[in-house]
Amino acid sequence: MDRLGKRKVVVADICNTLFDSNTTYDFIKYCIRTGRLSPINRHIYNILLSRKSPLYWLIAINEKVFKKDLFKVLVVKFLKGCKVDAVQKWSDDFFNDYLTKRAISPTLLLLKNFNSADVILISSTLRPIAASIAKNIGFANFLATELEVENNVYTGNIQHELSGRKLEALRIYAGAGVDVDVVISDNYTDLELMKYSRESYAVCYNEKQEKFWSQLPQVSILKIAPETLYIDK
Repeated sequence: MDRLGKRKVVVADICNTLFDSNTTYDFIKYCIRTGRLSPINRHIYNILLSRKSPLYWLIAINEKVFKKDLFKVLVVKFLKGCKVDAVQKWSDDFFNDYLTKRAISPTLLLLKNFNSADVILISSTLRPIAASIAKNIGFANFLATELEVENNVYTGNIQHELSGRKLEALRIYAGAGVDVDVVISDNYTDLELMKYSRESYAVCYNEKQEKFWSQLPQVSILKIAPETLYIDK
């Protein structure tokens, strides 16, 4: 990946910013549904993510206490024992079969206004998913949550979680003095990154989000209406 040099950087989030999807969870569901992961995982997944399950609420309470995405930690366990190359191929299939139908038109069109060499996708989604997205929409630079690998096989553990640490990760990747020109995101945890940026676009789906982001003078509100959501319906 290009290290961006001394360019003015354009940062874009992925989940619910470029695609109407929480890509980590949707990817795991896709792999279960298409037989890439064992069918028994479907039952475990449903127990973990169903609001009718007592386990769901136990995990949710612990998330609030420990400020950690425990659902993600558990869902990543489904990839234990999977080969890196296989998961990357699954990610490419996931992009073509699922994400292309959930591409968010306004933000993807906005990104076309910038030099692709200046753009970096930064998301807490899993690295193989981000790699596939970056490749398919034409950007060389990306940062994402790294998964632990041993002997070219995923261990089922997260090696480096990016959620809430995007600015820190960008400074490591591109240098402490990196010049962030533009940020595009819907994510509240990107507040620090947006404050650091010269200009930002907040992707908003409702008035609550608009109110939150309007507190920052350098932020432009990008309202996403249902009729303009997808490029390919």
